[in-house]
Amino acid sequence: MEGRKKHASWMDTFQDYPPPPGISESLAHEYTIIIDDVLHSLWELGRNTVLCWAPNGQGMALLVAPHYRIAEMVDIPNRSSSDALDESLIENVVSGSKLTTLESLEQTAKAFDIEPHYIKLPFTPGEGLSLELITALVRRFSISLVKDRAVALLDIVGFSLLSPLEQVTQLNSLSYSVNAAHSKLLDREIKINFARTTTGDGFYIWSRTTNIRANVDLYKFLHLILADNAIAQGKSTGRTTPLLRACLHVGAHYEYYQAVSLSPTTFSYIVGDVTIELARMIERSLPCQVLIGDFDVPMPNPQNGEVERINTIEFIKRTRDSIGQLHGIELSGDVVESIQCYLTGSEHEDGSFGINRYLISDKHGLTRYVFNAKINIHRKNEPPLYLGIQDSEMSAFEVMQVDDVTS
Repeated sequence: MEGRKKHASWMDTFQDYPPPPGISESLAHEYTIIIDDVLHSLWELGRNTVLCWAPNGQGMALLVAPHYRIAEMVDIPNRSSSDALDESLIENVVSGSKLTTLESLEQTAKAFDIEPHYIKLPFTPGEGLSLELITALVRRFSISLVKDRAVALLDIVGFSLLSPLEQVTQLNSLSYSVNAAHSKLLDREIKINFARTTTGDGFYIWSRTTNIRANVDLYKFLHLILADNAIAQGKSTGRTTPLLRACLHVGAHYEYYQAVSLSPTTFSYIVGDVTIELARMIERSLPCQVLIGDFDVPMPNPQNGEVERINTIEFIKRTRDSIGQLHGIELSGDVVESIQCYLTGSEHEDGSFGINRYLISDKHGLTRYVFNAKINIHRKNEPPLYLGIQDSEMSAFEVMQVDDVTS
């Protein structure tokens, strides 16, 4: 019974990967328990992290290192050129796929002076269990560096001033808006596999999928969350529905799994450059404001399909071009007829509007550029929703510099 309890945490992962042809679900279940036992033993309650694995005939090879060893390799004073190579290797291993070839794993082990673990199994990886399932299991016992991923931060305004009961009610309301928005995206076959972690008075939200399309889908997801919350706020009484402010940025972060009941959880946590930037951005944002970071991100060129890096302005433009997928969605009983999203700016002499980029500073004196976003949602037989704040309403927004960066 205790063994079954220990393995209950990965059951959701198991359900996502059907057994290979000819393997029954019960047998795949037993094989999964074997892999999980191997990983749990090497993990040593969180002392170690699994860097990568490789199929090895009827078995597997794993590269395992103490978590502090990785940090020590990266953070070495007076680094020599050979040390710099080690750091590059570490970044490639941590940011790369956990599944590699046996030759590559052994080369990495030699470079890091770590002995691989060779494990015999009662089945051949790829035949008894899919390589994808094994990799998903390995990832729970590892640390991953993810680059160029969009992350959203939702923050409840005035949360600390609420009573404990009001805090719980508003967090539940926000959770419902997240879940409702996710359901609506799935109805439109926008399959965002999102994750979230609490900040205490809100959530970080990101897509577990790391492909290029996931960043655009996350921004659409943010639109629907804010829209559902705004509609609910208009229909609720008292302080049951939160007043929100939101930020979105794209950058790098580490993803890891904490131990619960002596085993890693099936849901991940993130920490890194992108979460730090979002936390600093939200400090300066106003109630109801939506801030977008200043970033560049890989996106396919719509003309030739080649991947190129584009800036925030072009990212929002391409998102706007595909937002029609959301038209007709029903949120909290209201039908959405159209959604427009744009970055705000000052009015020009010819009556057109530019795009402003704002330089803000945080409590540490560090600076960053941000954009102010607006989202207009038109509903059938209902007044439109105007999410975010207009450029003319930003007198209380503390900035060091404003630049018109209209392309």
